[in-house]
Amino acid sequence: MVFLQNAASQSGGLAISEDRVSPSTQEAHDRTQHQKELNRLRENSIGIGSGELVFLRGATIGELPNEFSIDDTDHSGALKETLDSLAPLLGDLDGRVFIIEKVIDLPAQKLIRFHQIVEGEKLPSSSIFVNKNGEIQSVALYSMAPEKAQNYLANRLQISELRRSFEYYAADYFEKLGVTLTVSSEQVHGPTFRYLAQDASEEIKYRYVADFFFDGFLFILDAITGELVTAGHLGASDLNSLPPI
Repeated sequence: MVFLQNAASQSGGLAISEDRVSPSTQEAHDRTQHQKELNRLRENSIGIGSGELVFLRGATIGELPNEFSIDDTDHSGALKETLDSLAPLLGDLDGRVFIIEKVIDLPAQKLIRFHQIVEGEKLPSSSIFVNKNGEIQSVALYSMAPEKAQNYLANRLQISELRRSFEYYAADYFEKLGVTLTVSSEQVHGPTFRYLAQDASEEIKYRYVADFFFDGFLFILDAITGELVTAGHLGASDLNSLPPI
């Protein structure tokens, strides 16, 4: 895989004297360019070095392995190759197991969804967006050290407790809107667990959350305390800034 390396342009022709660049000089130049690209991505990205939630955005972060273009194949090796190549930006991923969820071909992009597994438990999803030329343009990685993830999973409320908490906050929410609604379990979708960046404008704070959907409304609860983080109608302005599920 070629990762953030720019080949030096070469020119030459009849009767033109050209200075030859030694291999060692060329390698040093490539390393310098590589480091500049890494620094640029760090400056324009969110959560670098957190080791938990990392957002990368760039014109070209890296190139996707060709294996991802082959349908009906196991993409596990290609995913590992991709994450290994992005390791300088993603942080220490040693000992972490990631599983492919789906590879979706969109009109102008390819979307790769995957997640980390800790002792059989699925952590919230991560994603990679690739342009039609096979160049990675954005990465949203949710990953935790196995021992920390085990602690979160152990302290996470039971689904039944989270659902009771959701029903309480949902009833209160609709009452404040002047509407009386019966929260029917058939209309409730969730919880979907994820990690939420609460405040990206200053120092980033993370919260492990559970999302519930009800009749077009989204309720985000703390997955450990059961407290309401935020709620609103899907597409409402106060929810537009939330990371995608």
